[in-house]
Amino acid sequence: MTPLTRSRNRARFFGAGGAGGTWLTTGPTLDLAFAGVPLDLNNPNGDSIDLEFIPQNYQVATQYSIWEPGMALVSKNFSDIITFTRASSATYFDATGTLQTAATDQPRFDYDPSTLAARGLLIEEARTNLQTYSAEFGTASGLAYGLTQANGTVTLNDAVAPDGTTTATSWIEDLTTSGRYISSVNFTPSLNTYYTVSVFVKIASGSRYFGILFPTGAGWAGATQPAAVFELSGSGTVTFTSGSPGFISASIQPVGNGWYRCATTALSDPTSTTAARIQLRLSNSSTSVAPNYAGDGTSGLYLWGAQLEAGAFPTSYIPTVASTVTRAVDVAQVNTVSPWYNAAEGTLCAEVMLPSLPTTGTFPNFVSINDGGPNEVLALGSNGVADRQVVVRAGGAPLWGTNAGGALTVNVASKWALGAKSGDYGSAYDGVAGSTSSAVGFPTGITQMQLGRRGLSNQSTLWLRRVTYYPRRLSNAELQAITA
Repeated sequence: MTPLTRSRNRARFFGAGGAGGTWLTTGPTLDLAFAGVPLDLNNPNGDSIDLEFIPQNYQVATQYSIWEPGMALVSKNFSDIITFTRASSATYFDATGTLQTAATDQPRFDYDPSTLAARGLLIEEARTNLQTYSAEFGTASGLAYGLTQANGTVTLNDAVAPDGTTTATSWIEDLTTSGRYISSVNFTPSLNTYYTVSVFVKIASGSRYFGILFPTGAGWAGATQPAAVFELSGSGTVTFTSGSPGFISASIQPVGNGWYRCATTALSDPTSTTAARIQLRLSNSSTSVAPNYAGDGTSGLYLWGAQLEAGAFPTSYIPTVASTVTRAVDVAQVNTVSPWYNAAEGTLCAEVMLPSLPTTGTFPNFVSINDGGPNEVLALGSNGVADRQVVVRAGGAPLWGTNAGGALTVNVASKWALGAKSGDYGSAYDGVAGSTSSAVGFPTGITQMQLGRRGLSNQSTLWLRRVTYYPRRLSNAELQAITA
């Protein structure tokens, strides 16, 4: 990755000792900014730096810095500080809102495809798209690739898709009075497992709703079939859901140019491995996924990018053709803890944004300083639901672990910090004071900082926007200030 381009910049330093105050009393600070946010923080000695950049240059760049003794701020390339691997390609949205493909081992700096705001470094768990020919939805006969369709006409390559190619399929209703669907090929789900279906959808003509249906008696839990209906012509909302206990959740995300990504999660049958299928439905009702109605012969939808994955939420699109495809896990790690890590005390601060809330019981770590395993740890993460968590482990046992306060919200940036010193631990979130502890002890043998995981477990799926480490335990007031 190329360094940040600066056509014009200005730097100002302020401290108790005047401009350019001392930097050397507590050592260097590590600062990683992944979402195009300007550096504006207090260094360990109370100095601050304010950098101004030409916006169009800075919006497409990423800043990585270390406060090095005698050198003040030193900017780095991504690879100077971070080792990143992923054993496959993966997709992301670029600064224009176009879906792109990152090569193997290439990090993804993702943007909101609707607002074009930078979301940060995308880190995801491994997932497999079980739906083959993901960008195609049959032919006019509806029989290609094992799909079946009823009471409509599908036309391949009929519109521009979210990746900028003309590969989207149109699906136009006929004049019959009946239900309209495209049904997937049968597959056998694992028992009692979450599965998520997601599809990119856009109004082609008329005013129609889109539905995702998990048919009852076809491998899905519950007496009532899991289903969701989505409104596509206005703000984009989930207008109807059903299914108990099989239905888990539904979501809709605008992705620009009238496209939405609609997703529904359901639970497979807990006792039987019955072959299952999924239906995509064309509807004239906001409250019924499978109505029988008289078609007008012109109304319909565009479809693209179908994905079926085992998991409780949708992840980035995984293109497939004749076979299923697995996107490998993203693995990011700071190259070394030298010279910035202080073995006696420190403060870890992170800003993250989540595409979905963690699954209960997963305890993902968003940033973890550790010994390569679970024994010695300073970490920021989640308790497996909507709560921020700070974690300290020493000698192979929990020393302090608590909710930092405040609930995480999907697609909303969140900051929180852990101040750590034996006998003096504290936390803060979004400018609010969090929990404290007088627990005695401190992790030893720290060898690494991992982004989005701890060791080989506690994997996260998130946008990491910023990570800062200070080599001293900031005061509680300072913790509030850096998270505001």
